[in-house]
Amino acid sequence: MGHGFMAVFESDVFRSLAACDALADPWEQHHCYGGVFMENLTAMHHPSRPSKHLRPEEPLYPCTAVDRRYKAECYMKQTAYALHVRDGDFGAVFALCRAGADADFRAVCYQGLGGDAGILSSKFVIGAAAQTATLRSLCQQGPDVEARSNCVVGAVNTSVRDLGGNDTKARALCSGLDDRALAAICQIAHASASHGVPQPEGLHRH
Repeated sequence: MGHGFMAVFESDVFRSLAACDALADPWEQHHCYGGVFMENLTAMHHPSRPSKHLRPEEPLYPCTAVDRRYKAECYMKQTAYALHVRDGDFGAVFALCRAGADADFRAVCYQGLGGDAGILSSKFVIGAAAQTATLRSLCQQGPDVEARSNCVVGAVNTSVRDLGGNDTKARALCSGLDDRALAAICQIAHASASHGVPQPEGLHRH
């Protein structure tokens, strides 16, 4: 519905978010917000209603301007745009999250980068081992433990979600981390993500 509201309101993020608020169920509102922010990125070059709320010189906008209840969904999506304008430089976007994100949502910004790392490694790297190594390398670009830990959490959550509950890549990432503390965080995120996503038909645990 978030995508639909953006179409109705001609890519106006703020009007679309207000429309999401009219939904009665908090779960529906939450996912509606995500659709709004995703559409804000995908409509960047839309021929009739291009995005109105993207600023190359301020890549984390509109996350810095929306009300608090929208910020988490915004930062999770907006890091993809930040990577776009920073030419895929994960280190630069880690620094951007650290310096430019709302302090209470810095961790979410890092998690968004983790999700981006997972998507990049899956789409553009061939072979499970190479994908895991790439993902691990990208998260290791984080400037501190908070950044690296949340990157891994974001990568695990995105992997399990996008694979419909198949946790093969998440397990490979966690087992490939040399840092014990980071590996432990990865395992916790893996357990949580796997528990929260229904197993797809045909995939069974023993």
